[in-house]
Amino acid sequence: MEQTEKILLDLPAVTRKASLKTPTILVVDEDPIVCLHIQTRLKSHYKIISIPNATAALTYIREEHPSVVLCNKLATVSDDLSLLQALKQDLETEHIPVILLSDRGDEGELEVYDKDASDYLIKPFSAKELLARVRLQLKIISIRESSNRSLKNLFLNAPVAICILRGPKFIVELANDNMLQLWGRNLDEVLNKPVFSSMPDLGGQGLEELLATVYKTGERFVSPEVPLSILRYGKSEKVFVKFVYEALLDEDGAINGVMAVADEITELVLARKSIEQSQHRYQQMVYSSPSAIAILKGDELIIDIANDAILETWGKGKDVFGKPLLAIMPEVIDQGFDKLFHHVYTTGEPRYGYEVPVQLMRNGKMELSYYTFVYQAQRNMAGEIEGIAIIANEVSPQAELSKKIIESESHLRKMYDLMPAKITNADPDGGVTYCNRNWLDYTGLSFADFSRFGYYNIMHPDELDEFRKRMEKAAKTGTDFEMEMRFMNLEGEYKWHLNRASPVRDEAGNISMWIGVTTEIHEMKEVEIKKEDFLKMVSHELKTPVTSIKGYVQMLLAMLKEEQQAKLAPLPVRSSLLRVQVQVERLTKLVNEILDISRFKENKLELHKQTFNFNNLVDETVQDILHTKPHLTIKIFNEPVCEFYGDKDRIGQVIINFITNAIKYSPVDELIEVRVKQGENKQILFSVKDFGIGIEKKHQEKIFERFYRVEGKNENIFAGFGIGLFIANEIVKRHNGFIKLESKIGKGSVFTFVLPCYEENNKELAY
Repeated sequence: MEQTEKILLDLPAVTRKASLKTPTILVVDEDPIVCLHIQTRLKSHYKIISIPNATAALTYIREEHPSVVLCNKLATVSDDLSLLQALKQDLETEHIPVILLSDRGDEGELEVYDKDASDYLIKPFSAKELLARVRLQLKIISIRESSNRSLKNLFLNAPVAICILRGPKFIVELANDNMLQLWGRNLDEVLNKPVFSSMPDLGGQGLEELLATVYKTGERFVSPEVPLSILRYGKSEKVFVKFVYEALLDEDGAINGVMAVADEITELVLARKSIEQSQHRYQQMVYSSPSAIAILKGDELIIDIANDAILETWGKGKDVFGKPLLAIMPEVIDQGFDKLFHHVYTTGEPRYGYEVPVQLMRNGKMELSYYTFVYQAQRNMAGEIEGIAIIANEVSPQAELSKKIIESESHLRKMYDLMPAKITNADPDGGVTYCNRNWLDYTGLSFADFSRFGYYNIMHPDELDEFRKRMEKAAKTGTDFEMEMRFMNLEGEYKWHLNRASPVRDEAGNISMWIGVTTEIHEMKEVEIKKEDFLKMVSHELKTPVTSIKGYVQMLLAMLKEEQQAKLAPLPVRSSLLRVQVQVERLTKLVNEILDISRFKENKLELHKQTFNFNNLVDETVQDILHTKPHLTIKIFNEPVCEFYGDKDRIGQVIINFITNAIKYSPVDELIEVRVKQGENKQILFSVKDFGIGIEKKHQEKIFERFYRVEGKNENIFAGFGIGLFIANEIVKRHNGFIKLESKIGKGSVFTFVLPCYEENNKELAY
């Protein structure tokens, strides 16, 4: 608005200044009597200025802009330029009214001035005539000001963009704020400048040619919707406008400019195009969709839109458009679909169908198919229901398959109910989704109670935390879960069970569910507990006599001197005693191992930790074994590692177990490799490699279980109770380590334990 006001304030100065104060009348005449006469007659009404010299008068007029000029017709500013001509040639003064003064008898000469002069007076003139002529010019000025004010208001408040372009170069004379906003320019950038010079981005889009045609012919041009590229405030934008070019005429009817009136309709066009694109996409979606889609209008369900898929489904042609659906497909009425349509149309509530059987008359015969569909109310802009949309898909193969799956699942669940084991299915997060009858009979719970909380409530509290830890590990690694645990039965008694769960994966490899099989092992567990208690008792009972026997054998060996041996040479006394000592040591080891099992189970095994050199421990242990078995070949690869903080004797026990097992299971090849090296993250890696019989894959994870022995043709050759590796594994775990095994049948095995390397100042990290 401010820019437009500045433009309008640039209208001829006479219009502005004449209205702000008492009108000023300038008299330009070299005759002082004439000047005095005029001043005497007008001074009571106006401010009178008399300047006899035309050149001086011209300067005054340009500076002060008097309201009216009374000028002698002969007043000149140069030899070939009259004062009147000078005023009319200047844009700043051309609108100031000029009344020519002429002597009587010169009336004919005034005709040449009619074109430029506002009026004229013939000397001598009366005061009344003088005052009337001056008042007339001032009245004309007043009317012009009123007209300009009206034009200004019209210009400022016009809801469209307006500008006036003057001359063949289309110089911007006026432009309202809407036009400046459309151009994206400030007033100073375009005012009094050729429009295509100040805004070259408008060029090359046909506008200059249109303006030239209007300027040349005077014919109005009304544009349709036109896209334009405009650089607005430094950013190129594509806009849409409608505009009118109107030729402007001067007083003689000659074209001296063009007025442009424009209306930016970018938002309207973009909105319309968006609607058109949306409608196009809608049409494409409907008619190219493989789903069967139709739009029904009114309560009579007149078919308004139907794509090829639904026409094929109905078995109809395009002649159904405009007809009621129920009239062309009466067979659906008996199947209740008319009631579905009525409900949707009257309530606006959608109706869904999943694998619904439908009988349709197609090709002259009734056919049964299955469909999944939705009926959705269609509303107008006022929110009133005006029709129904149908979206359907034929799912006959899927429905038949679903029926078979349901039947198969029913058979499977019946089979589960007949199995002696307890079966559960769970989702990936562990939520129970199914359990067989055995679980419900065992617990006395309903499935709802069992699935919500019962499964965890019937677990023995002592095993609940361990169950959760193992289950989380199985879920994280995607491996099988197995645990011996107790579940409470209907009578409130806890019974031992072997609880197993395996993950089921989808096509993407993600766990989709868990299948659990829980088998009661209570009687077997009780036998095992009795067995352990018996072994523990026997071990305690044997420990004292075995220790005594060992002491007596050592005492006899010490008493048996060389000379006595010579006397007893025919008798194998010493060799027999040595054999007895070996067997006693084996029995002592067995007793200690059985006692260790009890300590592990009761968590009473004490670890006497100290800092020691792991490499030295390996060297000493291997040398002790070679001292008793000199025929063996043990290669040691003992790379320096960090010192270890732990129970030196127990770690030595694990090393001995690994090496003696390698010796036992390599009866032919007596070569064994022992390797120590520094692992990643400050770990100690100890491994024993043999070239013996190897271990089958199915046994590799179980050989660390208590009393587990690999059964087969060699079980009598390689005797043992199956507790050595169990103890070794427990010792390593209690030092924050783990054991891993690599083995192939006929190639040998590599047993490795990995321990974290604790430094002296990190003892508190060990447990």
